[in-house]
Amino acid sequence: MLNRKSFISFAILIILLLTVSGCGKNEASSKEKTNEEHVSEENQEVSKEEKAEQSTPITVTDLADNKVKFEEAPKRIIAFSSGDMETIYALGGEVVGRPTIEGELQVEEAKDVSEIGSTNSINIEKVAELSPDLVIAHKQLNAKDIPALKQLGINVLLTGAQSIDEINQSIEMLGTVMDKEEEATKLMTEINTKIAEFKDLNDEQLRSMIIFGVPGNWMVALPNSLSGNFLEAIGGYNIAKDYPKLEKFPQYAQLNIERIIEADPEAIFLITPGSAEAAKVSFMKEMEKNPSWKNVYAVKNEHFVSLPNHLFGSNPGPRVIESLDYLNKELQKILQGK
Repeated sequence: MLNRKSFISFAILIILLLTVSGCGKNEASSKEKTNEEHVSEENQEVSKEEKAEQSTPITVTDLADNKVKFEEAPKRIIAFSSGDMETIYALGGEVVGRPTIEGELQVEEAKDVSEIGSTNSINIEKVAELSPDLVIAHKQLNAKDIPALKQLGINVLLTGAQSIDEINQSIEMLGTVMDKEEEATKLMTEINTKIAEFKDLNDEQLRSMIIFGVPGNWMVALPNSLSGNFLEAIGGYNIAKDYPKLEKFPQYAQLNIERIIEADPEAIFLITPGSAEAAKVSFMKEMEKNPSWKNVYAVKNEHFVSLPNHLFGSNPGPRVIESLDYLNKELQKILQGK
């Protein structure tokens, strides 16, 4: 048996051991808690950074020099032109509203998308019903629609298609807004690569003329028109490059038979919003009324080509590559047949 003195010593030893053990546990618990708090703070910081990245505002300047700011990439987009609609799909996006398109719809995914009228006659009420985050419109063709859209508080970005450069700018802008910059860069690179390839093929410049319009109202396309820009971009020569522009249609000039005979084009291209073949027949009948046309090289050699309106008469969007390829093949056929 333990005597009183031994018992007291033993009790003190037990108390000391329990105290040390408790302190160790408290210290370990304290360290563990500190580590957990540190990890939690790090996670909170990462979460804040991710949130900041996700909510970083997007600011773009459209082709009419308007700056538009978005808190995030828009999800409900309406395109007023087929070219812009096709660009959106080419970049991996989609639209909730599209224009009514005559002829074949080039984007199968957009078949069941709500129509909002033709590019030149937009149904603003239908646009409002679709509650868009963003409307993509043409800076000239849709100028009359802009005030009504802004009054409704709808964000609008204006694109253009008077040249390949404007098409590229529109692609780049849409890529930024949709958070598809990589896809946009890839598409623009493809376009510019094709232009360089075609230009190398057309080292011998073919004297060409582009006629645009409808029966009874024909004009000659200048280099600052979309089709005129296509021609020069791939190495063609536009005989109308120095023609005086029309006041109401500055991308075109008056069709002057005397100047045409003097320039003696080797190729004549025809673009019309209506039936290409019907327009060609009509124009040839008009030429027959003036014997002077018979002296033009392109007419004598039947180098008279109709160009499809969806590739040359309006914004082809990402299919600009197809437009350039089509025109290049026609130039090459004439060059090789000379």
